[in-house]
Order: sequence, then C-alpha cells, then structure tokens
Amino acid sequence: MIKRIFLYAMLILTLAAGVLAAPAPAFAGAMLAEDTPAPSSSTTPPPSQSSGRPMVLFQTYSASVDPVQPGQDFNLNMILVNSGNSNAYNIVVSFTPGDIIPRNTGGTLLVQQLIPGETRGINQPVVASTTLEAGSIANLPVNISYIDQFSHETFTASFNLAFHVAKPHYGPVLPTATPTQVVVMRPQLAITDYTVETEPLQPGVPFTLKLDVRNLGNADAKSVTVIMGGGSASQGGSSTPQPGGIAGASGEFTNFAPLHSSNIQFIGDIPAGQIANSQQSLIVNTTTNPGAYPVKFSFDYTDSKGAHYTDDQVITLLVFSLPLVEMNFYRDPGPFFVGQPGALPIQIVNLSRKATVLGNLKATVQEGEVMNNVTLVGAMDPGGYFTLDAMLVPARSGPLDVDVTVSYTDDFNQLKTISQKLTIEVQEAVIEPVPSGNPGDMPVEPVTAPETLWDKVVRFFKGLVGLDSGKPELPTPAATTPMPGEAVPVPGGKIIPVPAKGG
Repeated sequence: MIKRIFLYAMLILTLAAGVLAAPAPAFAGAMLAEDTPAPSSSTTPPPSQSSGRPMVLFQTYSASVDPVQPGQDFNLNMILVNSGNSNAYNIVVSFTPGDIIPRNTGGTLLVQQLIPGETRGINQPVVASTTLEAGSIANLPVNISYIDQFSHETFTASFNLAFHVAKPHYGPVLPTATPTQVVVMRPQLAITDYTVETEPLQPGVPFTLKLDVRNLGNADAKSVTVIMGGGSASQGGSSTPQPGGIAGASGEFTNFAPLHSSNIQFIGDIPAGQIANSQQSLIVNTTTNPGAYPVKFSFDYTDSKGAHYTDDQVITLLVFSLPLVEMNFYRDPGPFFVGQPGALPIQIVNLSRKATVLGNLKATVQEGEVMNNVTLVGAMDPGGYFTLDAMLVPARSGPLDVDVTVSYTDDFNQLKTISQKLTIEVQEAVIEPVPSGNPGDMPVEPVTAPETLWDKVVRFFKGLVGLDSGKPELPTPAATTPMPGEAVPVPGGKIIPVPAKGG
C-alpha cells in the first residue's frame, strides 16, 4: 500500500513539472489570433533537432462578400499552414493598406506557434477603398514574419491577396419630375463700355473717363453709387436701418488720381435693362511709366426690398510715352519760283526730357517734286536736333504746304508717325517783256538751249558758290539786211514788204 501511494505521488510531481516547464505565450503588442488547444505534455513528444526550417504560407483565403463594393466593410478569412520541417514561433501577419484597408487591429495579427503540417485560421476586418473602379481587381499586399524554434533565425515572406470589385449595375431609366427653376429677382450692374476723351494718355495729362453702366438684372437698382478705386457703403450693425458712410478712401490711386471732384459719383436709380452714364475727371501721375493699368470700380446699390449689394469691376487704361519733337525750318528758305529748284532747310528737335529713337524723316508736297527728301534720324538726346536739306521744284504759284513726317515705335511695339505742315510761298517765274517798234530796231533775244531738271540743279548750286548760274545760250545767227522787195515779219503776224530804191 505504501508503495502504491509513492508511485501516485511521483506521477503527480511529474505532471506538475511538465506544466511549469511549458513556454509562456508571446504577444509582441499585436492581437493574438484564435488558437486551438495545445496538446498536453503527456501526449506530445519532446521537441528534437531538425535539419529543415519552418515555412508559413497561406493555404487559402476568402472575403465575406464577393464581389466587393467600393467603400464596403467586410471580413477577410485566411488559413495559415506550416509547410516546413520545424516549428515556427511568433508568427506576425501584417497588411499593407491600399485598395483594401485593414480595420480594428492596426493591420497586424499574431499567431503564437505552428508546428510542421499544422493549419490555423485567422480573421481580419477590412474596408474596400472608395477609389476602386467598378469591375477592376483590388489587391492587398501581406507580409509574414516568424522565428525558427531551434536556430532562432527570423524568416519573412510576402504575398498578394486579390479580390474582384463589383461591376456597376445600371437599372432602367425612370422618368423624373423636371425641377422648376426658381427665378431670383435682383439687379446686376456691369460696365458695358467706357471712353477716354484725351487719347493717348501720357504722364501728367488730365482726362475725363466716361462709363456706360447697364443694369443686366431683372430688378431695379436703387441709389447707385460709383466708387473709383473700390469701396463700399457701410451699413448699420443692428436690424434697424441706421445711417452709414461710404468707404472709398482705401482704393488704389498710384497711377490715376481723381481731379476736380472725389472718387465717388452718385448716379441714382437704374431700372432693369437700362443704361446710365457716369464720368470721372482723372489725371495721370507724372511718375507713371508706360503700360496697361487696371482701374477698379465698385457699384454700391440696393434693390426695391432694401437688400444691399456691392459689385466690383475692373477696366484697363493704356499709358503711352510719346516723343515730343518739333519740325520747322532752321533758316528762312527764301522765295521759290515755279519750275525752279529751291532748298528746303528742314530741322527736327527733341523737346522731351529723355532720349528718343526716331525712324525716317520725310518731306513731301502735293504739287511739285521734292528730291533728297528722306533720311534716317536714329537716337536723339534731349534737346538734340537733326537736319534734312531737300530740294523742291514747285509746280504752281501761291502758298504750298510741305508735309513733314517722322516715324517711331510706340511703347506697345506699334509703328506710328508724327506729322507737321510747313508752308512756303511760291512766285511766278520772271519773264522779260518784248519791246515794240520796227523789226530792225527790236533787240535780239538770246536763244537758250533746252535744259533738263539736272541742268536746273547744277545752275542752282553754281549760284550758291558764286559762279555764273545763267542759262546757256545758243549762237545767235548774224543779222541780215533785207533786200528790196523782201518781206519782213513784224510782231502781230503781219508781213511788210521792203520798198525798192527809186521806185
């Protein structure tokens, strides 16, 4: 009896030692998957060394819904299997968010142990991304890491789980009621046209800006105020109407400033569809550079129900910096005669405060011929001048206008011209009168050879240097005495016979 009790005691101690020697489960901060009961020490043989390694794989996986819908929650069911020859410990399954996003677990599951050939089912709540395209494939990358029982070496493996995304379902088109459009009754003001009286605008030039304001809304605009530069009318802070002011001093006035009045103009009521006119006197700042400048206007008004509106609009004004030049004669050109060449001493002077670049300087007339009448000016310093000595042969007497033009390129790369008229006086050519009397007493006029325009120019320059500028004469035939009875022509077309001597 004592011996039997001793054997039972030894058996109990052996069982207690096996329970105390069993390894404690490890969590590593992740959720522990559902596990099957571990075999007892009495039925499991002690582990032995193995030459193989563990290999954890997905035996199968499935979704709780098939196919999945974009944005839909579902559960992902997976079965792990150890296909290796050694035990795998601390098996960590992590999910990478993308088309499928893990929920609740932070994307990580933990399985404590898988012996060779053992399978274990795990479950992960997920949600399908709302960006999935209908009919496509949703992918979920999965990584598995685990430790070998004997070598304590860590192994990792990557997998991709794919799921079908549901195709869109198009049901029959059902008739729907057409919504009735609600008409909003309100005024709407807009600048439909504007003009500048002084063009082109230059620094320091005052001008008047005229606006055409049209009410494009379907309600009348009451008490319309135009604020140049932008602003609005302040309203009372309570529900009871209180007097307010107009905030119009915070606008932009660097390039254009109001002149003779403030920047606020009151134009009254504008019925729906009607046009009202507003004008504002302004001046261009002398420091404004050439360019295109926006100008802001605010329209402050109310409707017939007292609702307050403020509309802001912008127009554009162009500022130029034109050359300031004067074209005139640099000396008195003297008298001109019909058919005879004369000099045109033309001069252009730069009167602006900065240098300018000019193109061709040209002189023309309507009745006559001008030679040497085009020249290139180029760059001119402030106060500089340039001369053009042209030659004019007028075709008629009386006042004659000489059109002088010079070309230039403006600040917007457009070719422009400046024109000026210079007036000269042309006289008739001087013709010597023929004396009356007997043909024998008439002085013999020198016969001149016909001359060309070039001959006239040569004679003109001879006169300038003090040489003889008269017309070249042809040899005069020797005077002969008429014989008795010979007819002698006289002025007037009559022929007088010479009487014979003694008869």
